[in-house]
Amino acid sequence: MPQTGSPGTWRQCRTVPGGCVGSNYTRVLLACSMSLLSESESPLSAAPLLRPVEAVTQTSDFRWVLRDPSGIARGVLVVTDTQLFLLSQLDGSQTRGEIQTQFARRYGAVLPEAQLESFLGQLDRAGYLAGPGFEEFRLRHLEEYRAAPFRPLRNPDGFGAAAAHLPQYLDRLLETAPEAGALPERSGRLVGLIAPHLDFARGAPCYAAAYRALLASWGAERPARVVVLGTNHFGLSRSVTATWQDFQTPWGVLATDREFLERLEARSGGSLRPSEADHLQEHSIELHAVWIHHLLGPAVRLVPVLCPDPNGPLGTQPGDPAGVDLLRFA
Repeated sequence: MPQTGSPGTWRQCRTVPGGCVGSNYTRVLLACSMSLLSESESPLSAAPLLRPVEAVTQTSDFRWVLRDPSGIARGVLVVTDTQLFLLSQLDGSQTRGEIQTQFARRYGAVLPEAQLESFLGQLDRAGYLAGPGFEEFRLRHLEEYRAAPFRPLRNPDGFGAAAAHLPQYLDRLLETAPEAGALPERSGRLVGLIAPHLDFARGAPCYAAAYRALLASWGAERPARVVVLGTNHFGLSRSVTATWQDFQTPWGVLATDREFLERLEARSGGSLRPSEADHLQEHSIELHAVWIHHLLGPAVRLVPVLCPDPNGPLGTQPGDPAGVDLLRFA
């Protein structure tokens, strides 16, 4: 396979549907008019900007597998080292001519304008370039999420046991909690707790300690509403982001308290849904929705909210237009 600017190189830039990479995955050529946005071309920026991507792995034939960590771009990219260099030049500060110059300096070969335009167009249609094309893609993604009957499980079989046996599995995990004497003494009713958001097997002692403390504090009563503040690992939003969607669990659907969220948004001074579809790929709330449904039953109402990193460059300030400051929200 050529590693320079020959036509064969660009025809081998591919997307893999569904983001699943394995020995038997189906490769779809980007060159095959893959129009995930629309049949029409979106205008491309004079200085193209690649959206954030994550290198997943390197294949046996020495190609890089890249994906969109937000999960919005459908499929992954399979690229050569040459194409990886070209992607690294799409930083939003270089024109097409400057990108061609950098390519010639690196490889001693000319990258024809038509091939560069084709490459950029393919990336844009796949949702990997920032700009009007991606914005259209993002809005369609958001509309699909909001039109769904609920926020679906990311992996129904990813909780350590099948749905039929999951209640017994979680009950066994509860038994791994430290004895009561090893837990901090507390008085009054528990109103908040900090618990992990990793897989149940590794996080068992922490999950168990947290939820046993919750059950012990409330006794026979059950809270009517649980607010879950989760980490927004890979989403687009840089502000507080709630969702009005109900949450699917292995045993049905846990209802979201939309009336409460509407009151909360009205008092927050901004939008709590700057990028609501971030919840689709995020696991930090889903893991606790499973515990909440199991221990508190289907009558409890969920208030799911993803939070930005307050240690980032903006602190608690919202990073989205009309977003809500994390401190004010708290």
